[in-house]
Amino acid sequence: KDNIDPNDPDGSYDMCLSRPGTMLNLCRVPLNACGIDASSQATAEKSEVWDYVLARLAAIRVNSCTTEVKECLQSEDRCGKGYSKCVGLDTDTIIRMCPYDKLTGCQKVYGKDDIRGDAVYDELAYLVQGLMVNIDNAMLEECQAAVDEAMIRVCGTTENCNNMTVNQNIGANTLEYKICPYVLTSDAFLISNENCYNDVKQIPAKDLGRVEGARTGELGPVAPLTGNMTGIIYWASVGMTEDGRLSSVDEYIKNAELEGVMTASDMEKVGAEIGALQKSIDSVINAIESDPIVQYCMTGRRVQGMRDMKIGSGVARFPNLTKQMRMIIGNSALKIARENYLKKYDELMDRMLIDSTKIAERQAEIRGENTKDVYREMARYSCVAMADLASLPKSPAPPKGIGGKLVVGIIVVAAIVVASIFTFGAAGFAAGAGASASASVAAITGIPGGIAGSASTALASMASSIAMSSSLTASTATTIAAMAVGGTAMIAGNVLAVEEQLSAGRSEMKEWNYREIVTTTFDWDDVVCRKCVESQRCAKEKTPFFGKKSCKLWGDKETTCTDTQF
Repeated sequence: KDNIDPNDPDGSYDMCLSRPGTMLNLCRVPLNACGIDASSQATAEKSEVWDYVLARLAAIRVNSCTTEVKECLQSEDRCGKGYSKCVGLDTDTIIRMCPYDKLTGCQKVYGKDDIRGDAVYDELAYLVQGLMVNIDNAMLEECQAAVDEAMIRVCGTTENCNNMTVNQNIGANTLEYKICPYVLTSDAFLISNENCYNDVKQIPAKDLGRVEGARTGELGPVAPLTGNMTGIIYWASVGMTEDGRLSSVDEYIKNAELEGVMTASDMEKVGAEIGALQKSIDSVINAIESDPIVQYCMTGRRVQGMRDMKIGSGVARFPNLTKQMRMIIGNSALKIARENYLKKYDELMDRMLIDSTKIAERQAEIRGENTKDVYREMARYSCVAMADLASLPKSPAPPKGIGGKLVVGIIVVAAIVVASIFTFGAAGFAAGAGASASASVAAITGIPGGIAGSASTALASMASSIAMSSSLTASTATTIAAMAVGGTAMIAGNVLAVEEQLSAGRSEMKEWNYREIVTTTFDWDDVVCRKCVESQRCAKEKTPFFGKKSCKLWGDKETTCTDTQF
């Protein structure tokens, strides 16, 4: 070593590392003393001691080669002192950054296996394995910084991932609220998921007590209905592994103690929701781990030669680098799912309470409709009967001695009887109207006693004469005739009209000098009765020498209509 580098107190063997033959000249005396013929390399190789010398030089060469590679890579124009500039590069790329001419300690130009040129780089894969592992270890700080940077970019912070992009309703998609029928037994409250309603407005009025054509103002039969919320998930029972994997549906059912409770449909919904949340977690994790630097740090570089030597995939990477990050992302996703779930749950509960109020309001409206129908029916009946009641005689018959006066009296009595029907109603007529009719006839005619029989005949005759085409008028005529006889028929014709739900009445009257048609129409929705009177008066009378007067020429028809709001 004194001859090679006198200025190096520790000695330098660089010259001899790649060309051991140099020693044959520089160290001839000690070599000869050791039994090595230093006259030539061929003679030196015959000595076993020479093999030992080469082995010692080879060991020194490995150390020297490693040092040269390290110094080369740590230069600022290559990887840098912390190797940060070589993140993501494979072994071959890193090693070839250093020209082989610069790596004198890595060359070998003696023996049968000379190492020069590109062969140097092949050799380095075996010589600098430890160096590459040291490079990876030195990169841990850089890798962690890369993970933090990627996580901040995706999540917003390294403390949580509340900013992760997920479906707006993730965690709450299973929740569903409907209004459903139920059956209450002695030991169970059974809710049917069929024939349910999404809104109070969809419930048929008849199920809330509506009775068309109600005779009372009370509610009719009401269907049993209840608010029903399905798709319940106990998110606190959804666990997660260290790799950010959520519990399976079976694990969830076990944790929540729901064995034998959940239906196949509910299990499918829960599985779909957990699966959707897992996809959201995976997408965030993949967005971070797909970063080139993070990917390199986790999986390691491609290591030529080292894999052939089965050194193992864990030597040159940090596979658990993102383990903590996965847990943070998973917990943040579960938190978001729970918050969404509780928010929607509260909204549906509020809606359920509001719906109970809405149903009560609808039933109040329906009770009003039922009550209104009672008044409608009364108004409709009155409107239909109005046609008959309005057709009162307008003029006396042509004069014909005493007989004509009797007919006039009878007609007035008939008018009084009809008015009594409308005023007393069906229940009150028999008690007072019949007696009033007989008394009125006797008073008008001035003939006591037996005039009642004549009046009965006259009423029957009048009823027949005013019965025209209207069935309602015919019914009224029958009623008048019956009342004249015994007063017991009660308004039978109008009862028939009620049963048939007629909404129109018609009455036609013909006198010798006056004609009239009265029609009434009832509007059920607006509760309005329209009465129209079409009349025609005699414009020119005909007076024969013998017999009664008659009309020779009729005047123009006149029509007047009036509305009565009930």
